[in-house]
Amino acid sequence: MSSLSWDESAQMITFQIELTQSTTEVFVSFIYGYNCKYRRRLLWDELRIFTQDSMLSKKLDIILIDNHWQIKFPMDFLTRVAINWHESSVQGFEMYSLSRKLKLLQNEIRDINREQYSDLEARVKEAHNLLVDS
Repeated sequence: MSSLSWDESAQMITFQIELTQSTTEVFVSFIYGYNCKYRRRLLWDELRIFTQDSMLSKKLDIILIDNHWQIKFPMDFLTRVAINWHESSVQGFEMYSLSRKLKLLQNEIRDINREQYSDLEARVKEAHNLLVDS
């Protein structure tokens, strides 16, 4: 994976990411909104401009993804993440709640990773045998 800083402001940074084993590139934005109402309004203006100029197509809670990014994950990835996220009930301040929910989500993502990408050596060998046999 390689990344290139594509756009940057005081409240948002956007990266262009190329996935290593693919020709697909995706854009990822990290946002930190100021608490000040006026400055946050500037962020919303910036997001409106950004969405008009890009192929933004999906919003998952506070994560915005495009179709290319979504295709690269297993079909049930977003469903499993959403179910885990909404079933996690964490009490406390918002920042604590967010960090705790992300920590709880980590186990689900590990399970998905194990199911989809484990035993890579055997999968490569099987793909090689299929190519040789054809």
